[in-house]
Amino acid sequence: MKRDAFVYFIQQDDAGPIKIGLASDVRHRLDQLINCNSCELFVRAIIPGNHALEDQLQLRFTRHHIRGEWFNPLREILEYVASLPDVLLRDLKYRRRYNTNRLPLDDARQIWADPALTSRL
Repeated sequence: MKRDAFVYFIQQDDAGPIKIGLASDVRHRLDQLINCNSCELFVRAIIPGNHALEDQLQLRFTRHHIRGEWFNPLREILEYVASLPDVLLRDLKYRRRYNTNRLPLDDARQIWADPALTSRL
């Protein structure tokens, strides 16, 4: 059985670069990135996707490219992330609780641990 995959947007700190990647287990991927990074990382968005969608988004934002899958957090990317309805439904309660768009790491880990929150809406 093929697992669903998700295109994720993970950001370093509040205003750092954004990684656009693909994973079937975003929680595990976040843990991997945390182990290799000295900055705080926040899950900004996830959407159901595949390699084609990941490539399409990375190409769309290519002028903001830094290195690898990391992009400058400029307005075009931030507006796109904010427009994602699946993500807004998933983490709306966290946005209200913290009065911010960032998702604290501990709460992100709880979300990814719950399969119901990482399934298609």
